[in-house]
Amino acid sequence: MRAISNMGLSMIEKYVKPVRDFLQHKQVTKKMIAEAAQINPAILNGIEKDDWNPTFQNFIKIAAAVERLKKAMVTFEKAMNTGDKKGVGE
Repeated sequence: MRAISNMGLSMIEKYVKPVRDFLQHKQVTKKMIAEAAQINPAILNGIEKDDWNPTFQNFIKIAAAVERLKKAMVTFEKAMNTGDKKGVGE
């Protein structure tokens, strides 16, 4: 499998940085991302480091999972702010 380190640095910054930034959210864990991506959580070990090097296939799964989780969090926050708690927490 091709690893993301074979991509140019600008590509890594463009795609890896948002994943790292999302992990800084206090309600997000590596386990949550791994489950959403349907990958082994160990693949996310070392994501904070510049030499983190998942396969391209796993990274695509991770990036897609992060986007889904972001959308879910926005939807949840909107529901909480508008008082529309129907379906939230059920």
